[in-house]
Amino acid sequence: MNETKKKNTIVYFDIDGTLLDSSRDLPLSDATIDAIGRLKENGIIVAINTGRGYGFIPPEVMALECDAYIAGCGTYITYHGETVLNRLFSEEEASRIVEAFREARLDMIMEGPEHVYFEEVGFDPDVVESSRHLFNPNHSLRTLTQEAVLANKISYVATTEEKDMYVRDALADILTFILYPHQVREGLPHGFNKATGMEALERLIGDAYTYAFGDSMNDIDMLERADVGIAMACGQSAAKEVSDKIALPLAEDGTAKMLATLGLI
Repeated sequence: MNETKKKNTIVYFDIDGTLLDSSRDLPLSDATIDAIGRLKENGIIVAINTGRGYGFIPPEVMALECDAYIAGCGTYITYHGETVLNRLFSEEEASRIVEAFREARLDMIMEGPEHVYFEEVGFDPDVVESSRHLFNPNHSLRTLTQEAVLANKISYVATTEEKDMYVRDALADILTFILYPHQVREGLPHGFNKATGMEALERLIGDAYTYAFGDSMNDIDMLERADVGIAMACGQSAAKEVSDKIALPLAEDGTAKMLATLGLI
């Protein structure tokens, strides 16, 4: 359908590798902040669509005051500050996930709307330290024994193929796994991904012409569903293969420059 026949325009943005990088070596740039502000001034709906749990979104991204935040690969959605979807693991699901990882002696993170949960003492100190490095003082960290776990998704590093296969087999009936290069994994309730998050938001907003920016494995569904999918040049080849356009790398303000090229700002 032609863009001009649709009432709304939505631009979806991944965070890591698209707006900034997880190590903070490439922070949210002034050019990107300005571009998103101009989108809003132009009446375009701006939505973050991230694999991060809502409680794991960096404060500088929250400060953009986007119209919508889709977090946890479609498991949690806010629209104009109101929570419209929050698919939490049940108590039984959370217990099974924790038990499987403990049996495998494998570290994982449970990410939720308010907190991020770790084991109090991890099985691999290097993995735990690198995982904690992703967070900053604004994130609310909890241990898995402090309180009831309210989480939408998990993430982990598969330190061995044996441990990876053990947890994936043990939890295959309740989790869909996204497999990244370098052994990074995400686990989601069945039926949820970034594209289902888009669908849920668009049911609220109505007919829309959509753009999506992403760079990674968990962006593929989003990039395919958007009317115009845009992968970052620095992104993974699988994301670029399904995209309509390729933006310059994050380090070159590729997102802001592509928005200008598309005539959105």
